[in-house]
Amino acid sequence: EDEEEDEEDEEEEELEEEENLEVVTMEEENEEEEDEEDEEVSTLEDEEDEEEEDLDEEEEVESVALESEDEEYFDDEVEEEEDEEDEEEEDFDEEEEVESVALESEDEEYFDD
Repeated sequence: EDEEEDEEDEEEEELEEEENLEVVTMEEENEEEEDEEDEEVSTLEDEEDEEEEDLDEEEEVESVALESEDEEYFDDEVEEEEDEEDEEEEDFDEEEEVESVALESEDEEYFDD
């Protein structure tokens, strides 16, 4: 009887050890899967971050280009306005010159008379 009990106890222990080994093996496999998943997620997040940085850089470049275009347009507008003002001033000066010459001529005629 004792021998039978011992044998049964041994078999039970062996079964428990096998079950424990299986559990440990399953836990290790689960941990490995979780690590792989975490690594995949991390890689995806890194890729997304890189894409976002690239987009930000592109937007910055576009923004600088637009600012540059705006400045060029503004500079052109200012230059055009200055040219127009210069022309108006020249026209005005010419008109004054003509009027002055006409007045001098009238004065001379009056004086001659």
